[in-house]
Amino acid sequence: MKNCVTCEKELTGKQVKYCSNNCAQRYRRQYEREILSVNKMCPVCNKSVPELNKKYCSNTCSNKYHHNKEQKSLNRTYSFTCVICNISFSGTSTNFKYCSDECRQKAKQIYGKKYYSEKRGGCKLYNKICPICNQVFIGNRLNQKTCNLHRCRQTYYKNRAHTNYIARRGTLPNYGKGVCPQCGKIFQRKSGGHIYCTKKCNKRRHGNVKFPIIRKCKHCGVNFQAKRNTHIYCCMPCRYDATRDRQRKQDVVRRTYYHNVVVSSYPHLTTEKQFHRWFNNSIYFFGFSKLEKTSPDFPDVIAVTYDGKQVRIELEYNAKNFIQHKHDPDQCDLIISYYKEQGVKEIAGLPVLSLYEKIGEDLKPTKYFQEIFKKSQEMLESIVKVSIYS
Repeated sequence: MKNCVTCEKELTGKQVKYCSNNCAQRYRRQYEREILSVNKMCPVCNKSVPELNKKYCSNTCSNKYHHNKEQKSLNRTYSFTCVICNISFSGTSTNFKYCSDECRQKAKQIYGKKYYSEKRGGCKLYNKICPICNQVFIGNRLNQKTCNLHRCRQTYYKNRAHTNYIARRGTLPNYGKGVCPQCGKIFQRKSGGHIYCTKKCNKRRHGNVKFPIIRKCKHCGVNFQAKRNTHIYCCMPCRYDATRDRQRKQDVVRRTYYHNVVVSSYPHLTTEKQFHRWFNNSIYFFGFSKLEKTSPDFPDVIAVTYDGKQVRIELEYNAKNFIQHKHDPDQCDLIISYYKEQGVKEIAGLPVLSLYEKIGEDLKPTKYFQEIFKKSQEMLESIVKVSIYS
């Protein structure tokens, strides 16, 4: 009789090399790690890579590689000459043609409209004067009022809206008076978003900063070159990690608020099934971030703390039932029950946490559970994030 290659059990029926799919997968993984990964090295730390479909040995090496790559691309500069005004300028990319947005708009007017008029015959060209900047531009429509600059178009239509409003109602809309947060002057507001009295106060408030500047990454603390005011993180991995942390905090706050409103009094349960449902919805009371596994077999739950530790938990309505059910204490880390006897802290060498403590014939909440319900909604978040099993 042949034996299985991995677990050395006897093969039966049509089995040739492995007794099950799990053994086959285990053997393939071991083969990849031991034999095929000998010549595959990590480009960052020069360690062996354990899997074939991976390039780096860990996520830290991958983040380091991409971070250095982005920093190198940011530090590179290339010299160019503008196609329109022939002024020399520098840029971080190789496909720059124009020194500013004005030259880019002029190029669109000159080259784009000439192409459509001469090559395709799609439109006629008209020489016009912009009423805002008083410059000559080439238009492709008779009713085109301004040049292609965004600020000219915006100011023209804003002035036209004001004139139409005055023609209909006689005066401009009154947005009331406001107080400048920089200099403290009282001024007449011209729009709903008018906050500062002048542009100078706005620049003094926010700082007249010229980019690029050197900043510290809010996630990893590394100095990097920021191109704009909203450039906070040094690379994309830091940005993704920060968003994950922010979403996790928001999730904790949302669940804390929800359960603080719903579970406003002590729960009164009669069966073990009800206690299971209550525990699945209230795991944060015991310092857990998520449930890794829930099953009717022993142990009932495998939960993960906020420190990343896995805890094997057996749920019981009465803590004494752990001994009556004849569970193996080596396969469990913690017992959580609805109630326990007075003074009981351990059963079979395992710590016991309970909602209630039986004193005579009455059930009274435990000290830990009393503290949670006494705390306000603001203090509850700081309590549940601390793991009590570390």
